[in-house]
Order: sequence, then structure tokens, then C-alpha cells
Amino acid sequence: MPAPKNIPSLRLHKPSGRAVVTLTDVNTGRRKDHFLGEYGTPEAHHAYAEVLAAWIARGRVLDSSSTPTLTATHTHATTSIAALALAYVRHLEERGTSKDQLDCIRAALRVMRSTCGGMAVAEFGPLALQEVRQSMIALRYAKTKARPKGKRWTRSTINRRVQHVVRMFRWAVAHERAPTALPEALACVEPLKAGEFGVPEGKRVLPVPDADVDAIRGHVSNVVWAMVQVQRYTAARAGEVCAMRPIDLDTTGKVWLYRPGMHKNAHRGHERTIYLGRRAQAAIKPLLAGRAVDAYLFDPRESMAQRRAANATKGKPRRDDQQPSPTLTNRKTRDRFTTGNYRQAIHRACELAGVPKWSTHQLRHLAATKARKEFGAEAALLLGDRTTRMVDLYAERDVGAVMDVVRKIG
Repeated sequence: MPAPKNIPSLRLHKPSGRAVVTLTDVNTGRRKDHFLGEYGTPEAHHAYAEVLAAWIARGRVLDSSSTPTLTATHTHATTSIAALALAYVRHLEERGTSKDQLDCIRAALRVMRSTCGGMAVAEFGPLALQEVRQSMIALRYAKTKARPKGKRWTRSTINRRVQHVVRMFRWAVAHERAPTALPEALACVEPLKAGEFGVPEGKRVLPVPDADVDAIRGHVSNVVWAMVQVQRYTAARAGEVCAMRPIDLDTTGKVWLYRPGMHKNAHRGHERTIYLGRRAQAAIKPLLAGRAVDAYLFDPRESMAQRRAANATKGKPRRDDQQPSPTLTNRKTRDRFTTGNYRQAIHRACELAGVPKWSTHQLRHLAATKARKEFGAEAALLLGDRTTRMVDLYAERDVGAVMDVVRKIG
């Protein structure tokens, strides 16, 4: 007997490994994904038969009881999750959100679109958010030779990604693109707890040994090494180092002051001051000469030119039939490092030096460990740490403590 026509098939949802079937309302054209457990199991096929039978019995109309009882306008009912995500990303780009932050948000929204991108905004609710989170739990990073099965997202990463999704809907409510009760409903979904669903915990970030830092000296350009030295002796964040400009520096005292225009807590109205001692000053003085005050101090084009010059002296003579490499003028190279470029340069140097790969965050931990060991909590201002309760109360004493530690280790 031939199979009935226009019957939705049971499919594999690759990001989560679950079975899914998409049902369409014959009256409104609205579509809804139903996730039915692990793909290929008898339970999934049984659930598929039940959902399909109920849909046919209703005359191929979606079950209205599954629709969240939130106030929705016609726009909410017709706008898809994928369209809302696209509008949100464009808003963030226009707002000037950093590339690294955008990459994190896009990663979260990518999973959301693959899970329920065709769903209407008015249909999204706590259950749908939990479906998105389950897809994140099942997701793995790209496979490599070292990780043939890929790498799963950690619990803290998943919780942050879920919050990116929730913030998107808060923005949507503020622009009247989603039901007003939606953010409050999504807030009812509690973050993952340790050990829940077998989600792995992230590894504790430890300070990088000084020997591993010194080992990469001969494998990076002078520009990248200056960045490493600044971060090593100031405990600055990688993004703050990448954004350094002469105009942001106060070089009048023995300890220089760097006040970045944009930093992690700028949107909260917090001020950030980074203190540069003699070692950090010595690292950047050669780069200050002849540089425009509003130009970025660490230019990847200069770093690339140094690498090419070094490779030319070490490499083999070029054959007559060998094509020359692209010049700097026809490459789309930015005038400042991103945290990703900075990290890649360090990882490449670690491989050449034969030492374990370390991150820029470990470099910040190295400076923080040295500062806290000698000055304790009073060095919180050096790190830009706003969680210490006494920072605001003893601000003047903290500045003096920071000056002392900078003179000794910076």
C-alpha cells in the first residue's frame, strides 16, 4: 500500500542528534518543530506516530494548547525567530559591539536558528529555550586530529550562550517585536548546575609559567612581544592591550596611566585605569616614536612586515617561476589586532617553541598572581576588579598600593 501523500517525515536534527518532525497548520501556514527524543530509537518512532496521528485527527491543524498564552500582536505571530536574530545582530553591529562579543552572540543564535529558526516569535517560550539549550549541550566543536570526536561546550559557556538568547528577546520587547511577558517567562529557566545532564565543567585557568612566556620571544614579532610584555606586567585584558593608543596614555609621571576608551565595564559607567611601570614602558617606547596620537599602538601590518622580513632571511632563495606572495597593499589587514589575532600569534609561537599553548587570559593571571601574592585584595584596582567590596571605600589607599606594586613588578 503506498504511503499517504504530504506526510511530514521524521528527520535527524544534526546539532542535537534528536528526531524532529515539522508540522504545518493547513489554515494559517504556521510551522512548528516537534522534538521526539534520540533519533533512531523505538521511543522516537512511537512519539512520531502519536504526534502525527493527533495532527491528522485535528484536520492538520496545530494544537493551540501548545502555543504560549502570551499576549501577541500580528507581527509577533508572523515574524520568525531567524528573522528576529538577523535584526538583532544588525542592531549590535550598528551599535559598535566588538567582534569577539559578536562572535559569541552569533554562536548562540546559530544554535537557536538551527533548533527553532522557523518558529514564530510569539510561539517561543521556556520550553523552546530549554530545547535550544539541549541543542547546545549536544553540540561539539569542530573535529581535529587531536580531538576526533570534537569538544563539547562547558557548563559556563552554555549558560552564557543561553543568556545571549534571552537578551535578544529583551531587546525585541523593547522594540515591540516580541510579547512583553516573554523575558519574564524565559527568566524562569534556571541555569545549568554542576553535573546536570553530564555537561563538562571548564578547566580552571592557571597562570602561565614565566619560562613558557620567555620561550616564544624568538618566534613572535617585536609588536606581538611588546603586547605580551604589557599584559605580563600590567594584568590588562587582551582587548585593552589591542585597543591601546598614544592618546589614551598619560606619560607625565614615573608610572604611566592608560585609560582605555572602551573596556569590559564601560557600559556600566565604570572607569578603568591601567598602570604601566618601567618594564611595560620600555616595551612600548619604540612603538610610540613617530606614531599618530589616535593610531593604534600595536599594528598587525607592522607585525606582518617583520615576520616576512625574518622569513626572507631564513628561507630558501625564490625560484624564477615561483609566484611572489601577496603584498600588504592587496591584503585586507586591519590597523589593530583583535584578541583572536593576538591569541593565534601566541599559539603559533608556542608550537614553534615546543611549549604548551597558553592563552592571553593566563598571562593576565600571571600578573594577577604576583600582585595578589604581595598585596592581597588591595591589588584589585590593578586588575579592574569591581567585585571586591572595599575597592570603592578605600579607593585612595588602593591607588597607592597599585603604584607600589607597579614600581616593583611592572
